Amino acid sequence: MPLAAGLVSLALVFAGCSSGTPDLESIGLATETEIQAGQVVEVAFVTQPDAAIRVVSAPTGVTATIAERPQPGERLLQVEVDAATPRGSYDLGILVVRKGEVTLRNWPFEVVD
Repeated sequence: MPLAAGLVSLALVFAGCSSGTPDLESIGLATETEIQAGQVVEVAFVTQPDAAIRVVSAPTGVTATIAERPQPGERLLQVEVDAATPRGSYDLGILVVRKGEVTLRNWPFEVVD
């Protein structure tokens, strides 16, 4: 995917969870990201077939979704930050369900100018 104004694409690969509780590192979402106010960031990642992942909470002024992509196991996290969102640190609530375990994790990001 080409780099365009207002769009940053990062390809991250699912490293495979151990038998323990999945964390965001294991689904490719461990790195804090800077998002310019008024812009969109897309993070593509690959999941294990038995993992279900969705956004369950986002701060005011932020819209976030996780969608399946055409390739099996591929997902796309899209985060859109309204231009009026105050600058600062935020978290998305990410729900991970794998092997019957339900875990809520936070994905940190920074809203910048």
